[in-house]
Amino acid sequence: MNKSMRIGNLQAVVTVMMLAVTVLTPCPAVTRADDQIQALELGSPFVDNAILQRDMPVPVWGWARPGSKVSVTLGAQTQTAAADVRGSWRVKLDPLKASLKERELKVTTPAGESVTCTGVLVGEVWFASGQSNMDWTAGKSMCRDLANTMQRSKEDIPVREYNADMGSSLFPCERVTSEQGWKKADQAGSFSALSLAFAWDLYQTLKVPIGIVRSTHGATPIETWTPYEGYATHARLQDIAFRIRQSDPSTQDSTQAYNTFFEDLKQWQLESEKIINQGGNALPRPTLPGIADDWKGAARMYNFKIA
Repeated sequence: MNKSMRIGNLQAVVTVMMLAVTVLTPCPAVTRADDQIQALELGSPFVDNAILQRDMPVPVWGWARPGSKVSVTLGAQTQTAAADVRGSWRVKLDPLKASLKERELKVTTPAGESVTCTGVLVGEVWFASGQSNMDWTAGKSMCRDLANTMQRSKEDIPVREYNADMGSSLFPCERVTSEQGWKKADQAGSFSALSLAFAWDLYQTLKVPIGIVRSTHGATPIETWTPYEGYATHARLQDIAFRIRQSDPSTQDSTQAYNTFFEDLKQWQLESEKIINQGGNALPRPTLPGIADDWKGAARMYNFKIA
């Protein structure tokens, strides 16, 4: 990991990882002014014990009722924004100096909604991503001694990790989840081993809080980490780009592909029924369009999780 990987804009995490969905539960309580309308909500990295990037503008984003005014306060600084027609809002805090002092990040609306994140520090924020080598936890690696030392320390070592929940999506998602939110050093054994070793060395050198934003997914091929544009603009990858478009319900390619598929399916049913009635075997079933056919398991059925 090198300096160029440092991110000041945590929103890059949401788009780069191409994973996950919705908002964190560990974040503090949300007070609703009206249960029938959209409640104030923060982007998932903004929860208790978060670390913000020092020495550059810090974006804070989330969702609220369309048109509502949102105020974000950290220390003596307050920034405001209005939620757009989709309910999205975003402010930028002025550059902050590194600080070991825990502060509150408070977000409010005139309707009385309020979200407060406690224990917020300012320092270095780095993005750690990749496959199983980055996902391997410190407690099960050669970093276990370091993790144990940090966990037993009487000092509150300001090294923390935010671990995005594992997931997948054809396209970048606005929301991610993290079951544990920002973990402190007393949970170092569950940190990524590589990111913990890096963060510890960085902390020893800089003596400022170190935050790791971790997004990992083991056993994934490079294609799954490639944005759609990477296929669409490469002459030899047009077939993959086309198959992705066929699987995107918002495209004409998808509409045409599925209409064709269902017409073929109807014809297959009629022809197979005739053959079976005569004692024969059914014809091969038409394949689903796009990459959808790849999602079927050995039993030629869909495998997925229903939440």
